[in-house]
Amino acid sequence: MKPMKYIFVNKARLLFALCCAFAVLTSSCIREDLDACPPRFQLTVKVLAPIGGGDATGSGELVTDASVYIFDENDNLLKSVKMSREDIMSRRLIELDYPAGKKIKAIAWGNVGGGSQALTEGPSAQELKVSLLKSDTIATSPDKLFHGLDNYTIKLNEAEVRVDTIEIDLAVGAMSGSTMNLPQYIAANGLRSVEDNEYGLILNKTLSVFNYDGTLAGDSVAYFPEGDFGIGTETNQTEWMFGEEYDALLDNDAIVAQQKLSVGFSVNGETIAVEFQDPRNGRTYYSAAKESVHYIVNFDGNGNYVGITAEVRPWGYVDGDIEW
Repeated sequence: MKPMKYIFVNKARLLFALCCAFAVLTSSCIREDLDACPPRFQLTVKVLAPIGGGDATGSGELVTDASVYIFDENDNLLKSVKMSREDIMSRRLIELDYPAGKKIKAIAWGNVGGGSQALTEGPSAQELKVSLLKSDTIATSPDKLFHGLDNYTIKLNEAEVRVDTIEIDLAVGAMSGSTMNLPQYIAANGLRSVEDNEYGLILNKTLSVFNYDGTLAGDSVAYFPEGDFGIGTETNQTEWMFGEEYDALLDNDAIVAQQKLSVGFSVNGETIAVEFQDPRNGRTYYSAAKESVHYIVNFDGNGNYVGITAEVRPWGYVDGDIEW
């Protein structure tokens, strides 16, 4: 008679083997029948460099957060994922386990979590919006927003995991500004020293809302950026300026794209001028994604106002060079 322990062990092994066989038989996902296997589709965010369009994902310098939304072919929300800087840099994979043949739409926004804009979410793509913060008709400059949209179809018979990307690109422009020969204007008009007066540059106007697809909507708004005093690069004297006059334009105030802008300058609340084009070439002022525009309010050596000029620079301009 066999020992009871031996019989018990063999029965346990037999039961385990039967369970394994049952799992295989009842599972339709086997190598010989890939039609029934649930496709494995993964998505990751790719950050495009504003200059050249190269892959800037790994640096972590351009995008500090991302919000990714997955919609079906009827624009109904299926899934949303929040990503940190570390998630983006490490190319965190988003699992999308949907049936073969299903069509999906991915929308991603970068840098929406910085607090300089409002993100509206909802059960449909049409409800996904990014809005500028504003007080009456004056808008706060948004963060350096990135946006991407792409469509995908979950393929049939995928034996391997499919990894795809949603590329996000810079969706805003930048602005900076300064005066030229402001002390001469102050002296000619009998005003106090340069620092004892208040100055303002107003850019008017852009729309205030990004739709889910990156198009613009909403109310018209103007921008009234905060300025400070510094030594002018060309005049070597105290000038009023906002943003960075020549360096680190990635830190300048962002602005929504617009084909036509007006630019005005005021001293102590009194408007000195409102212009619509550069007096040197007649070019209309405008803003565009991935471009930085530097506005110069010009006075001559006698303090006479002579116009507002605009220097359009590619994003990342530093001392005359294009850098990353």
